[in-house]
Amino acid sequence: MKIKQIRYHRQNGILDFVFDTSASSPCSLSAEYLRVFSPSAELHRHSANRKLEYGKKNIKITSIEKVGNYAIKLIFTDGHSTGIYSWDYIYNLCKNKDINWLQYLKDLENNGLSRESAEPKLNIIAKSSDDL
Repeated sequence: MKIKQIRYHRQNGILDFVFDTSASSPCSLSAEYLRVFSPSAELHRHSANRKLEYGKKNIKITSIEKVGNYAIKLIFTDGHSTGIYSWDYIYNLCKNKDINWLQYLKDLENNGLSRESAEPKLNIIAKSSDDL
C-alpha cells in the first residue's frame, strides 16, 4: 500500500490521503483523529494500556515531514512530534475510522474526559455542602 497524494486543509485541520488503489475518493482524517491515534511509542506502550488522549478537538498540524518512501511524521500544535505514520498505518486508520472514533468517544465518556478541554471533568457527588 502506498500513498500517491497528501493534501492538508489548514482551515479545518483535515488531511486527505489518496492511495495507489483503485479507490478514486481520498480518505479524509482530522488532525484530532491523527493526534489521538498517534503511533508513537510513548502513547502505545501496550495496546491494552494505551494512553487516552483528550482535549485535542482544536489541534492542528504545523508540519508534515516525509520519512523515506514509506511514512510521514506529523508535528502538532501541542508539540507532539514522535509518531511515524507508515502508509499501512494510515490505511488502517482510514479503514477503521468509524469504529475507532466511536470507541474513542466512548472511552472519553467512560473516563470523564472531553475532546474540548485538557482538564478532566469533575464528578462530585455530595449529599450536602458539609460533605465537600
